[in-house]
Amino acid sequence: MRKYLFIACMIGMLVMLTGCPVGVPHPLGTPGKEKINRTLIGTWYTPFVEAEVISFKLDRVDDFSYKVEILELGEGYGLQTSFMQGWVTQVDGWDFFYAKPADDPNYYVFCYILKGKDKIVTYDVALKVGGAKSVTSTEEFRKELSASLKVGGCLINEKLYIRK
Repeated sequence: MRKYLFIACMIGMLVMLTGCPVGVPHPLGTPGKEKINRTLIGTWYTPFVEAEVISFKLDRVDDFSYKVEILELGEGYGLQTSFMQGWVTQVDGWDFFYAKPADDPNYYVFCYILKGKDKIVTYDVALKVGGAKSVTSTEEFRKELSASLKVGGCLINEKLYIRK
């Protein structure tokens, strides 16, 4: 049940892995089709002790995907693994990171905003119109997120991550 309260950015990703995003069984983008943002590669940490993920590392797998490794957990981390594969995509001009653990059928999404080369602000993503139940495909996921962005208040639980 806890997994289904998880959506965010990680992209996500990241897998930017904070807060309590909802997992959905469809990716936000098309894995392997969109080039990664190389600025995201590195080790990141947050000074916010209430974050579910205190530090994580993003490595380049290829030009289209990342390896995500959770280095330090905070309270309430809800997944069973510390490793995921991640990707990036854009929706309505916003950058999103989404990641998928190997042992989980769901994808987890985070909005991220780069602040120079050494800071990232991440947000959990709340689906405000039809909710996670409306996500029946990647196309429907993108439509739901776009509609939620227009409603406002869907980018929640802001966290700052700093490059180590």
